Formats: sequence, C-alpha cells, structure tokens
Amino acid sequence: MLSNKSTQEIASALVDDVIKYIEEDSRYVDFMQEVIPDAVQSYLGDVDEDLKFELSLCIMDRICFRKSNF
Repeated sequence: MLSNKSTQEIASALVDDVIKYIEEDSRYVDFMQEVIPDAVQSYLGDVDEDLKFELSLCIMDRICFRKSNF
C-alpha cells in the first residue's frame, strides 16, 4: 500500500488528465444535457423550450472542472 503522501502526489499528477478525460466522455455531455435544463426549470419555473435550451447551452459552456490545491 502507498503512503498518504505518495497517493496525494499521484492524484495531483493525474488530475489534469482525468479532468480532460471526463470532459471528453460522452456520458459527461449526456449528463450535463439532461441535468442543466432540469436545473434551469427548477430555478425559473416553466420557460419557453427554446429559451431553456439556449440558457442550458450557455451554462454548460461556463461550467468547468478546476483543480483544488490540497
């Protein structure tokens, strides 16, 4: 078993690649395309479908993973 320090160092080395992997995975895109419109509707109530779609795309473009400095 690896030490905690070694585990943390490996995680730090992999984080950028894992973020890229997730963002390129179609499951991530599918999830975001399903959940974001639901969130928009949850906060705004019933809105025009075209508006909900456009808002969802804009929001998805603004969401990104970022590294945390542990």
